[in-house]
Amino acid sequence: MIKMSQKEAEALTEFHCSGELTIDEVKDAIEDFYRGTPTRNVIWELTAANISTIRAQDVRGVAIFAREAAHSRPGGKTALVGDKDTTFGISRMYQSFAELAGQESNIQIFRTRDEALAWVSESGQG
Repeated sequence: MIKMSQKEAEALTEFHCSGELTIDEVKDAIEDFYRGTPTRNVIWELTAANISTIRAQDVRGVAIFAREAAHSRPGGKTALVGDKDTTFGISRMYQSFAELAGQESNIQIFRTRDEALAWVSESGQG
C-alpha cells in the first residue's frame, strides 16, 4: 500500500509504503503524483514495505517510466529511504537505472527518514 501526502509549503511529497509493494502500485503512485501538482522534492519511505520480490527489469522500467513523467521536476530531489539491506540495494539499483535513463532529478538513498528530510531540505542540488 502507498499513501501520498504533500506539504506544499515545503515543496515536499512523501510516499509512505507498507506491505508487499508491486511495480504497478509504484507506477500508479507516480502517475497520480504527476497528474496533480508535483512538488520539487520527494521522499519514498520504504522502511515498512517489502520490495524483495521486485525484479531488476521492473526497477529499470520504473526508472524509465519516471523519467518520462518527470519533465516537470528538473533539478528536484528524490530520496529513497530503506533500512533493510534488500530495500537499500534495490533502491541503489533504481538510482543507477535512473541515472542511465537520464532522469533530471537528483536521487539519493538513505537509511532513515530524518537523513532524507535533512537532504531534501538543503538548498541547492546537495
